[in-house]
Amino acid sequence: MKKHVLTRLSKLAEWGEEWKDLSGGEWNEALAVGKWCPRDVVAHLKGWDDYFLEVVLPKIQAGDTIEFPDFHFYNEQSVQYGKEMADQLFLLNELIDTRIELLNEVILWEEEKMMSPIVVNGLSHCPHTNEPYSLMLLLTEIVHHDVHHYEQIQQSVTRV
Repeated sequence: MKKHVLTRLSKLAEWGEEWKDLSGGEWNEALAVGKWCPRDVVAHLKGWDDYFLEVVLPKIQAGDTIEFPDFHFYNEQSVQYGKEMADQLFLLNELIDTRIELLNEVILWEEEKMMSPIVVNGLSHCPHTNEPYSLMLLLTEIVHHDVHHYEQIQQSVTRV
């Protein structure tokens, strides 16, 4: 299971390379009315990878509970960071480097530790699936989140 999740997590770095080919117009154009543009999505994805590296992994390693920040506020901070980045390639390289760093950290973990129960926002089980929270479950959720945003970007740039 670990190998499968790591393989799927690595896709974001590949997609980041693909997104380097987006034109300036595609990079800054909203994916749909009221939605983010690819730049904002990339900054958002990078922001959550940063959070995993800086907060989630160290807390799990220490046996502490995980408290996620307010999603809307955290997302807006990440999007604002993306807006301040004038250079598309720089932001994409940051995304790729951050995901590779996350992969390099997780690859060192024993699968048993990745499957160990954890507490997230005071809960032992995911309220949507009733599965026990674990690092493996959180990484699987990241994969689904990545795919969701990849599909949004792909649909947006291929609709022309």
